[in-house]
Amino acid sequence: MSPLPSTVLKILYTLLASLQQPLAAVSYSNLLNFKILGNQGGLGAAMMDPGRAEQQLRISSNRTHCPHCAAQLREPVYREGKKPRGIVKCQIVAEPKTLQGLHVSRWCVGGSCAGKGVKYWCGFLEKPTTVHGRRLLIKSLDAPHADFFFLNKSWGVVHSWLRRWRYRMFLHRASFLGEGILLRLLDASVQVKVRQHLSAAWAREILWRRAVEVGGAVCEDLPAKILSLPIEKLVESCWSWYEPHMFARPGRDSWDNLRL
Repeated sequence: MSPLPSTVLKILYTLLASLQQPLAAVSYSNLLNFKILGNQGGLGAAMMDPGRAEQQLRISSNRTHCPHCAAQLREPVYREGKKPRGIVKCQIVAEPKTLQGLHVSRWCVGGSCAGKGVKYWCGFLEKPTTVHGRRLLIKSLDAPHADFFFLNKSWGVVHSWLRRWRYRMFLHRASFLGEGILLRLLDASVQVKVRQHLSAAWAREILWRRAVEVGGAVCEDLPAKILSLPIEKLVESCWSWYEPHMFARPGRDSWDNLRL
């Protein structure tokens, strides 16, 4: 049996997407913190052409000033044909297709600032540290974005995709493996590790949303662990507050609230 042509696969995927709830809180015409480079063709035009989107979409941290010294953060200048440090090509899993863009870092230039060396990305920061003589970059949540959840500087996902994923697993018997295969069939540029990225992002984003609901010390301590700990250790460290919180949520006995 010959494989289905890509056109048929795209039609099937569109039909599946149409069965789901309308995209809430996100419209592709006004996704937050996107800056259009070059021609003002609009985000809709960029979505129809992944190659064009890669040139136009520019994503950066919500922060514009250093949280330590209040100085304005600096960012690299993008010049076509050159690859400056601090600018990374990134992918964002969204619907109906994966977005391509440029992820731009920001940093403080204050010589005596406590935040010297820290790079601020969309929704997280990287802080340099030395462990056993080795220089490492430790990731921590910072100024979380309203629409995107970045697992690292080259890969992110739209929040609404993660929130609807639980329904797809139940109604469509979807799996991370199947979704990864489908995404790569529809777009050959999708990263090979998309399955691992999707499962990790789904679990970490859920833990962060529930931590915000709990607040207090839980919400203060988790940003330093949410992107750096292995997922098994992260869940273990959060279970002491996560389980009681889920059982204490209002209306937990109704079907609408039996969810992660």
